[in-house]
Amino acid sequence: MKIKSLALRTNLIFDKFSGEVTDRGEYLVIKTVSRPNYFWGNYLIMKEPPSDGDLKKWLDLSEKEIGPKDERGFIALTFDKVNGEQGVIQPFIDFGFAVQQSTVLATEIVHQSRKHNPKLIVRPLSSDDDWENYVDIHFQPDWEYGGDQSQKQFLANEAKEHKAMVDADLGLRFGVELDGKLVGETGIYWDKHIGRFNNVGTHRDFRRQGVCSTLIYEASKIVFETKGIKTLVMEADFESHAAHIYESVGFKPKEKLISLEWYDKTKF
Repeated sequence: MKIKSLALRTNLIFDKFSGEVTDRGEYLVIKTVSRPNYFWGNYLIMKEPPSDGDLKKWLDLSEKEIGPKDERGFIALTFDKVNGEQGVIQPFIDFGFAVQQSTVLATEIVHQSRKHNPKLIVRPLSSDDDWENYVDIHFQPDWEYGGDQSQKQFLANEAKEHKAMVDADLGLRFGVELDGKLVGETGIYWDKHIGRFNNVGTHRDFRRQGVCSTLIYEASKIVFETKGIKTLVMEADFESHAAHIYESVGFKPKEKLISLEWYDKTKF
């Protein structure tokens, strides 16, 4: 199955490193054995949006390929379309799936935004202390997938995987320093000449200071100049403010991606 979506192609950079990707012809199976509770490490990419009768078919496929939903507590599905096509999606909504819509952006060149903050220092993460800051920077008090300890463990596992990819020379992670403290963080990972941003985060106590736009500009500039990257890709929630920040440094909307997520809140 040849993937058309720029977002899904670049998502596979992470899936192929940390998990297993199996091509079934009409869909791909992504499984991350080391993180069985990670929704978007254990999911299906369907070739087409759902049609009449696909709810049961797709549920059965997820049970077969990923595992019983009553044990895992979640089902994650997406499909390889680039213009926001949803197909016959209402039966999934009626079942309890949430529809996630994201904007996919890309660029070949970046520029400073009007919120660029010259007081900030952007540099690659290097020390163990740098990596330990990952959890605190990305921690969200209103996280919906479990309690604080669950989230911290999830972020710690995520940081471990991201560091392994950096150690394998598949990416770099960048921190933003303000007065000697890391207040923001992101990663860029690549496959040949295409790069993908991952988890742009600003510490909750340092927002509205140009951290995000400065970080994206400086990190992009570094990989364009030193890693032979020709195109950078980002993904943002469709209704979030993040897409506007990305556009402020040169990214342009290219795709609209639809995904479906169901989970049992009592298990998280």
